Amino acid sequence: MYKRIPKLLKKKHPYSGRSGAKADAMKKHMYVNILLDQQNNQLKRKWGASDTPDVTAQGNGNKKLKILDNLSTIQTTTSHCHSLESRNKADSEEPIITLVTKTDRPVVKRRKIILQQEDYSIIEDSVGWLTATIMSAVNMALHNQFHQIQGVQNTTLSKFDTATGNFIQMLHSNSNHWVMVSNIGCSPGQINYYDSLYHSITPSVKKQIKSLFPGNVEEIKVKVMPVQQQTNGSDCGVFSVAFSTSLLHGQDPCDATYDTSMMQQHLKKCLQMNHFQPFPLSVQPVIKCRSYGYTIRWSAKQTSQ
Repeated sequence: MYKRIPKLLKKKHPYSGRSGAKADAMKKHMYVNILLDQQNNQLKRKWGASDTPDVTAQGNGNKKLKILDNLSTIQTTTSHCHSLESRNKADSEEPIITLVTKTDRPVVKRRKIILQQEDYSIIEDSVGWLTATIMSAVNMALHNQFHQIQGVQNTTLSKFDTATGNFIQMLHSNSNHWVMVSNIGCSPGQINYYDSLYHSITPSVKKQIKSLFPGNVEEIKVKVMPVQQQTNGSDCGVFSVAFSTSLLHGQDPCDATYDTSMMQQHLKKCLQMNHFQPFPLSVQPVIKCRSYGYTIRWSAKQTSQ
């Protein structure tokens, strides 16, 4: 009686069992794309031996990419980058977006999220609800355009990188609703909350806000800002983008009255141009929410307001 030799199981794709808009966005962000400069492959000393960061490609634990602060020069110890670059060129001829941060940390070039016609149809629809894919494309474009501001991270993440300076971050409340938070103009330990359909701050949003602050912070003061309120049940994403764009251009969203008849077309144009301008304004009277102040405290077991 002979025993069968066990077959080696193939490594399962981490998102193979998931479906939906969030899973699609995760799949698109699974691989990091590196653009190589073939004409200049000499390394310029900017990082010391102990300072040079290593970034490991997903699924290739023993293949590391060394990324220098000279954005046009990248040296790699493997041919993995070439295979990724060839594959992405075959998928699309869209340019690579460079995401730049304010800190001295290395800059990783990520592939632009290419929206499909169905995504633009959702944007143009007067009752269309912006998906995680669309919001991720917005974040990548804003991050590239306003590289001095932290935040604007992928909205599919349930936990964000801790911000050490001024940040703007759009959040999903887990109840088909988008909001935006920012610490611009705030004192340490404070945050402004922008919501176009304000009722309350959900536990999911509280946890996401907590992840933007250092781990030793036990209390955060939240101010609900008196901003324009949407008149339907689907414009929360567009308003979150409009609030973010106003802040990034040095404008106060509380003083803005957005022209709701032009917001969708403006968002579509900004995404197509990969450049965001402030949203069109109107002189018509609108409803704005009241300003509230909250203190969110965290304990070891639960999050309570």
